[in-house]
Formats: sequence, C-alpha cells, structure tokens
Amino acid sequence: MRGTGGTTAAVTVRSILAGLALTLVVQGCAATGGEELDQRQRARMAEARGSWLVAGDAWLALFERGGDSDPQVVRGLARALTAQGDPAGALRVLEGARARGVSDAHLAHDLGSALAAAERVPTAIAAHLEAAELDPGWAAPRQAAGELLLAAGRSAEAVAPLRAAAALDGGDPRTALLLARALTASGATGEALVAWEAALERGAFTPAVALEAARLVDGGTDDPDALERALAWLERAVGEDPQLVVAHRRLGELALAVGRPERAGEALRRAVELDPGDLDGLYLLASLRARTGDQARLQSLVQHAFEVTSDAQQRARFLALLSTPEGDTAGDSEGDPGGDPERDSGD
Repeated sequence: MRGTGGTTAAVTVRSILAGLALTLVVQGCAATGGEELDQRQRARMAEARGSWLVAGDAWLALFERGGDSDPQVVRGLARALTAQGDPAGALRVLEGARARGVSDAHLAHDLGSALAAAERVPTAIAAHLEAAELDPGWAAPRQAAGELLLAAGRSAEAVAPLRAAAALDGGDPRTALLLARALTASGATGEALVAWEAALERGAFTPAVALEAARLVDGGTDDPDALERALAWLERAVGEDPQLVVAHRRLGELALAVGRPERAGEALRRAVELDPGDLDGLYLLASLRARTGDQARLQSLVQHAFEVTSDAQQRARFLALLSTPEGDTAGDSEGDPGGDPERDSGD
C-alpha cells in the first residue's frame, strides 16, 4: 500500500506540473497576441500623429516577429521608411514581400508607386495593373497605371485603364482629366470632347486646363459643337484670369474661326494691350484688320510689329498683310511699343 501511495502521489505531481505548463503556454500565447495587437495599435496611432520613428519601430517589431508575410505589416513598414526618407528601403521591403509570394492588391499598388518613384516605370505599370486585377472594383491602381502610360507617351494604352477607373471612381476630376488627355493624344476627338467637359464640370477647371482643353480643336475642325465648347471654356478662362494673354489670344483666334469678328477683335486687342510684344496676337489682329479692309488700323499694327521685332521673317509676315505698297514704310515710323497699337485709329 505504501508503494501504491507513492506511485499515486508521483502521478498527481506530474499531472499538476503538466497542467501548469499548459496554462503557462496558453497565457504566453495570449500575451503574445495581446502584445501584437498593442504594437499594431501603437503603430497606427503613431502614424496618425505623424510620429514616423515610433511607427517604424512598431511595424519593424511586428515584421521581425513573423509579420513579413502580412500585407498590412509590410505596407506599414514601407510607409514608415518612406516617411523617414528611405524610399529605397521601402522598395526593398515591398519587393521582398512580393518575392515571398505575398499577394495583395494594396501591397501591389504601393509597390507600383514605389517603383514609379524609383523611375522604374514599366515595372511600376505592371504592378499597378496587377493590383487592378486583384481588386476589380478599385479605381486607384487603374488611374495610376493610366497616368504612367500617358506620361510615357503610350496614350492609346492609357485609355483603357483610365476609362475603367472613370467608371469606378464616382466622378473623380483627376481621372476625368487624365482620360481627356489620353483621348486627345490618341486622336479620339469626339470622346475627348465629352471627357474634357466632364473633367471641367467636376472640378478640374483652371484657366490653364481650359487652354489645354481648347487645344482639342487645334488644326481645324468641322465640328461646330467642339468649337462652341472650346469658346465657352476660353470665355470662362479669361473671366477667371483677365491677365492671361494666351487665353485672350486663343479666344480671338477661335472667334475668328467661327465668324465672330467683333468678339475676335475685342479678345485680340486685349491680348496685345496686356503684352504689346505678343507677335502672334499682333498678327492675328492685323489679319482681322486686313480681312475687314481697315487699312489705317492695319498699317498701325504693322508699324507696331516693326517696332517690336527686327526679325526679317516676322516682318515679312506682317508686310504680306498690307494691300498697298505704302505699307512698306511701316518700319520707318516711330511709335511707343508699350502703347495701344491701334491708338491712332480709335475703336
């Protein structure tokens, strides 16, 4: 009995020790899980405060504890490295995750941005397109791929991802603007016209963008709707920035094209008043005066052009507008280049 009692006691002790060990393991796992949760929270809170050193330390701790295959941890560490001025380190982290087979749309998109920053454009485009495939309902990687293709001169290829992004992003003006540019560069004038209108209506309008949109009709067009829209964009541009010489000049040029000489004259005169040395504006205004047979104003403009430039080709261009030999004396007259070139004729 004595021996049996000893055996029973030994078994009991071993059972207690085994149970204690299991309890410690469970508690250790719980502690580890809790610590990881705390580290993630610490990292995110530090990011929100802009404390990138603290965030980087937290993400790195998670990364080194097995988080190197967790897309959130990898992206967090890469963000922190980029914010700390180490984009090359961020790129290594992202590429390393990809090499380990980590597949995630947001990670691929971040990789594309990092590759683009490193000027590895073809690989960056591929990464963004991969992100688009991984998340078919996400517009951002499609926009990024399209923008890179457009900047690389591959406008025809840019259209498809940008068109897809525009269908997904709920009217983002940046996407609409990029799509308009891609369609314009691809020669799809009709669709580009609609895209430009959408971009300008959705908040992309600036006088400079309006000028860019109006170039859609450069080279001439038989589409009256296109001309009217371009005129409207330019009217808005000069309304928002009355000092923008090129907008006044372009407005005058298009007004001439649609047969509105009075509006053309107003816009071109304003361009020349703002910049008396604007030879293109002077020439368009002189062409208008030649077309209407206003010889007095025409000669005044030619005289002014001669005061502005001594270039033989430019002078010959203006002289060709004169309908009488007397116009050849325009270069011999004196005048104030900074004044109104039509000052002697009234308006």
